[in-house]
Amino acid sequence: MFHGSADNWVPAATCRDYVRRLQAAGKDIQLTEYSGAQHAFDNYLTPVREVPDAQTSRRCSLQEAEGGIIVNRETRRPFTFTDTCIEHGAKFGYDAHATDEATKAVKQFFVSLWKLRTQ
Repeated sequence: MFHGSADNWVPAATCRDYVRRLQAAGKDIQLTEYSGAQHAFDNYLTPVREVPDAQTSRRCSLQEAEGGIIVNRETRRPFTFTDTCIEHGAKFGYDAHATDEATKAVKQFFVSLWKLRTQ
């Protein structure tokens, strides 16, 4: 999993928690964070910009309940974008360094996974 450390739309902290839970369950997963990178850091066509109306669940505490339903931990009810924890305003956009590093990591992952020879 690759994530920008400056992502305020979907903060890395949520992913860190998810990765810890998966690792505790014996799953093979890792999280790489790129310092200063925003949400959608690999979107070549988009300079970093602020989206004032963007809905974000960054302040929500969510969990997966029985049957795969995502619930708000505070209310114990199914999560919706009308929950009181929803905020507005987030940034997203391209980060050349993070994109380059993530691209290299993905290529290396597939080379290793499929035991490919590189020229």
